[in-house]
Amino acid sequence: MHVQSVNKETTRQRKTRRILLTDWNSVSTANSAGSIPLIKRRNSKVTAMAEKEKKSFGSKFTGFFKGIAQELKKVTWPTGKQLFRSTVTVLVVCAIVAIIISLFDWGLSSLIKLLVKG
Repeated sequence: MHVQSVNKETTRQRKTRRILLTDWNSVSTANSAGSIPLIKRRNSKVTAMAEKEKKSFGSKFTGFFKGIAQELKKVTWPTGKQLFRSTVTVLVVCAIVAIIISLFDWGLSSLIKLLVKG
């Protein structure tokens, strides 16, 4: 049985068309003539959306800080017990690393002193 292939776009073709549609200033030769009006129509929509997005500096400034406040409400803050444990863990690890570095420093400086005197 022979199945006739339907003219469907492949994923690659859709991505290519999407990329070409986002380039508003130039029309690639890969575009068919039928897509040029679509680009012009999309371009006018983008221009209209850009004009809607124009805001004053003050509203952008306050909107920025409102966004920060909204994001900080989403944060899961640690309890006092979790904060204490984390702080102690960090301090202990820092102390261990400092001791290890000090031992390497002492060992290498002793070795260099022996080599220089030797």
